[in-house]
Amino acid sequence: MRNSLIGIALALVLVGVLFAGARYGSHPAVQQPVTVADQDRDPAAVVAALKPDFIGQTSVGNWKMSCTKQRELPKSPGGGMPGTSGEKRQGPPPGFKLPHCNVSQSLRNPKDPNDEVRMTLRRMGFQSVLAIFLRFPPQAVETGDMSTLAIDGKDIPMPIRTCAMQFCLSIMSVKKVDEPALLKTKTMTLKFTSRASGKEVIVPFKMRGFAEAVGAMRRMDQ
Repeated sequence: MRNSLIGIALALVLVGVLFAGARYGSHPAVQQPVTVADQDRDPAAVVAALKPDFIGQTSVGNWKMSCTKQRELPKSPGGGMPGTSGEKRQGPPPGFKLPHCNVSQSLRNPKDPNDEVRMTLRRMGFQSVLAIFLRFPPQAVETGDMSTLAIDGKDIPMPIRTCAMQFCLSIMSVKKVDEPALLKTKTMTLKFTSRASGKEVIVPFKMRGFAEAVGAMRRMDQ
């Protein structure tokens, strides 16, 4: 499967969106408690029962799907998307609304609940680019450090893009041609060396419900 790291400019945009989303998405209009029983439900049945206007969060296998109220893209004064030299770039189609759902999984150190690694997938922009965000504890890594995401045994470099007081982020975009292969992923493991302990950290994500959750997110964001 071919994946490519996003460019620096787009990365900064995505980082800004995720930092804002950490606040905006943490208070969905309808909160649905996530329980062990929810995780045991058939992922296909869970997503099949979701209505197109679903707002809130629910477990899909080992993953959590969250949706906020869908919003329209603010219109620019010129009616288009200005380029660097004054020309207009292609803008979103009529009626376009901002992607408003994400799929995530958080794994915590049993010895320290604040020591958390999180993967979040969300679609970005009117071209609906699928982006993968990896969130690290700020004491574990620094900007420029390298982590590795192994997808079915294939190592993908994931440099740490930026750090804030509460967490650090690594970001990757997925080409549309590669999405079908990603949805068939059987194993996904994050590896990095913790600056706090000096030891390699290996984080195996649980994959039950992954394909169903990401597929439902795409449907919701259309």
